[in-house]
Amino acid sequence: MTLQLSRVELLDEVVVKAVNLANRKDFPEAPTLMLEFIGVEAYTHEQAPVVQKIASEHSGLNFVFAQDPEAKKELWKFS
Repeated sequence: MTLQLSRVELLDEVVVKAVNLANRKDFPEAPTLMLEFIGVEAYTHEQAPVVQKIASEHSGLNFVFAQDPEAKKELWKFS
């Protein structure tokens, strides 16, 4: 399976802390990889568990898959 992505962001803990302070959030202050999937909804739902599995195999924590437009907007306040 090939992942179809429209955005990728890699943030260090310093940036996450700054985002938390600027937006009054409490995201875990740790290196963070953000991916935005593109494609039809069914395909993005297939991609999410694959990415979650890959992340967990490499010590990834706190996987979040946002579907709701407002939830997506909230997550992308990082960038």
